Amino acid sequence: MEHFELIRQLAGQWNAFSVFLQKYGMYLTAAALVFALLNCFLGYRLRKLWIVLVSFLAGSAVGLAVCIHMRLSLRWSLLAALAAGIFCALLGYLLYRAGLFILCWGVTVFLLLQLLHPASTAALAACLIAGAAAGGFALARERVTVSLVTAIGGGFGSAFLLLSLAGQDSPLLTILLTAILAFLGILVQLKPWKNKDYWEQEDQNLQRENREQARRRKSRKKQKRKEKKAKRKKRRRKRREPETKQPQKTAARRAQKPTPSPSRPREYAADFKEPPVSSPPSQEPQPGPDSRNLPENSFSDIQLQLSREVSEIYKEQQSASQNGAGSDRVGGSD
Repeated sequence: MEHFELIRQLAGQWNAFSVFLQKYGMYLTAAALVFALLNCFLGYRLRKLWIVLVSFLAGSAVGLAVCIHMRLSLRWSLLAALAAGIFCALLGYLLYRAGLFILCWGVTVFLLLQLLHPASTAALAACLIAGAAAGGFALARERVTVSLVTAIGGGFGSAFLLLSLAGQDSPLLTILLTAILAFLGILVQLKPWKNKDYWEQEDQNLQRENREQARRRKSRKKQKRKEKKAKRKKRRRKRREPETKQPQKTAARRAQKPTPSPSRPREYAADFKEPPVSSPPSQEPQPGPDSRNLPENSFSDIQLQLSREVSEIYKEQQSASQNGAGSDRVGGSD
């Protein structure tokens, strides 16, 4: 009895749901009737829409059954059923052939359950096996099987909804109206008056569409792979940039520093940092050309020339001091 605790909780919410159906039930029935008629007469053309809907319902039902078996709470059971339904809907949309199998299996099982009302496990298993057989036929003969299943299922749903709107509840009338609508749906979908060339062209168009979808999926996968590779390359470049930029910066800084000329003395070259801006008062520097219009190479030449002039002045001062010291020594000896 503990396995049915979730069913009791769901039944507790039935009062609110029944009030909602009493208020908006007619509008919901009319909308469902439109979908049933579309399924009956345009089932094969709208097969992708039905694949998504049936996959969602089948996934939700399986998820809810698993939650009942695992004795989960009501909130987690509903969330799990919703997640399972969305997963199956996406799976049916992305995997076309799997979606076809689920569509034909789900519609066949629902139709057999509504018509036969199986009370035993063997009868239920027989309905499930019949649905699986319909799904297998859909993989082998897609157009014919999908057209038959959707025409019969849509005809039964349309007949049931029409009689419910009219206030009639007659099983015989339901079966008769189902047969009429299913026959009309099969005629509209299969078009027996068309010749063989028409259906060959339809099959070629279907194969071309399937190939185009497969090509698009492959191109999307390739694009995603390229984007991932580009992101990896960017990350590797960002990691390598600090290692490569540091030597370049140090080399650039070394190139910008002035180098002393080889003609200077060692002591003066070690103390020398920048050439003096002002010259001695005895020798006034000649005005040179405007430095704003000179290229970068001319500045290095001017610096080298100034350093040479300073070294010559330094040598003259040293020689003059040596000559003065020598004359003082000669006078002292005299």
